[in-house]
Amino acid sequence: MIDLYHFTCRDRANLIEDEPQPFILLPNEQVFVKGRLIWFTDLDEIDYDALGLQGPTLKCDRGEVLYHVTECLTEPVPWIGSIWQARTAPHDQIELHRGREPRRWWVTDEIVRVERVE
Repeated sequence: MIDLYHFTCRDRANLIEDEPQPFILLPNEQVFVKGRLIWFTDLDEIDYDALGLQGPTLKCDRGEVLYHVTECLTEPVPWIGSIWQARTAPHDQIELHRGREPRRWWVTDEIVRVERVE
């Protein structure tokens, strides 16, 4: 497996680290893909534009805390070519025009263990 990372805000990081099973990420509902996913990247440094981690609907700094994936039930897959991406093809075209780089996105619908990167 390649090294994958998960960026999040401080508030969500507190929840990740204080859950009954700390450092386990659970898939969240993703309305536009009609499913539950966890998002990752192969970037270990924040690129807000490429990752789509800024915008008028985001109320926190999603690049504030970085986690490294250490264990997966099933290996995350690239967003491009995934079954979820196929459901949102028009959405991806809009994102590309906003400077996003979907080739840097990875997803899974399974739980994942992570460690915080300092």
